[in-house]
Amino acid sequence: MPLFEQTIPIDKLTVAALVLKNWGIELDDIIKASQNHTFRAHDAQGARYSVRVTPDPSGKHLNRIKDELVFVNYVASAGLQHVCAPVAFQDQQFVLATDSLVIVVFHWAKGAPVNFMSWRWMLDKAFVIAWGSFFGHLHVLSKKFTQDHPQVAHRIQRYDVIHDGVLAGVPLHEDDVRGENDATQFGVIHGDLNCSNFYYVDGDTPMLSVFDWDQTMRSWYLYDLAQAIFGPIMLAEAGIPIIGTPVPQANPTQYQAWLVAGYEAVSGPLTSAENVQLTRMVSLKRTFYERFCRRALEEGDIPADMEAFIKYIVAWFDNNKE
Repeated sequence: MPLFEQTIPIDKLTVAALVLKNWGIELDDIIKASQNHTFRAHDAQGARYSVRVTPDPSGKHLNRIKDELVFVNYVASAGLQHVCAPVAFQDQQFVLATDSLVIVVFHWAKGAPVNFMSWRWMLDKAFVIAWGSFFGHLHVLSKKFTQDHPQVAHRIQRYDVIHDGVLAGVPLHEDDVRGENDATQFGVIHGDLNCSNFYYVDGDTPMLSVFDWDQTMRSWYLYDLAQAIFGPIMLAEAGIPIIGTPVPQANPTQYQAWLVAGYEAVSGPLTSAENVQLTRMVSLKRTFYERFCRRALEEGDIPADMEAFIKYIVAWFDNNKE
């Protein structure tokens, strides 16, 4: 099947009526339309929400989304601060499924969005440490989640299944193959924690307000960190996304040290073997981006809001091979 699912139109008036009836909130403007259609929303008291609508005429997404929300609600209820938790409706369920739609409401993020294009965030030590700290808290709770909900955890999609198996068959180090059976190394992760998927809460205790959990997956915990580490590497080697303007201030080594320091403050020091594994996970993330973007260009029919970024990534890898 194609890498990008077809964007299936939905009827906003139908969604608005369902959201009002079941959650008592008013649907506002659309934020994004792709596989998911995401809207802003508000209630009578002015509280803000996001509404995610997934067209699902064949029913293939419903169970995946239900498992995702069990995990997100678990970590939010267990005290992971500023997770944009799902909002239950009348029968204390999080998912409203019709014949063709899956609708979920989330609390709106706290704080302010991060401008990835400015690149200056990577020089803010407190910000980067807060990012690493979030990973640490998330992974501690994820390990407990696997103990408390082993069947749900096992059903959550693996790293080599998501995105139509773009990483399927990728060669792995023997230690990482063994690690897939080690609950201290391999479990449920966010999977896509880049700057576009959280707001930043600045203050005496800086922290992240995280959303967009629809790429929740089972993988190595350090693969989660690799997603965050990859951004500064990309800025250092390829320049600002799409336009390619060089970023001489980019320092991936310093950034990674801060991120890991935030992580270790929560989860404990990484062993020498884990530090080596983290390097492999960053390499695996690089492989993911190259495979994903090259395949996207081969297949064509790329969403308009992703085409320039995908071409920028492919050009970067092509230049590195010259």
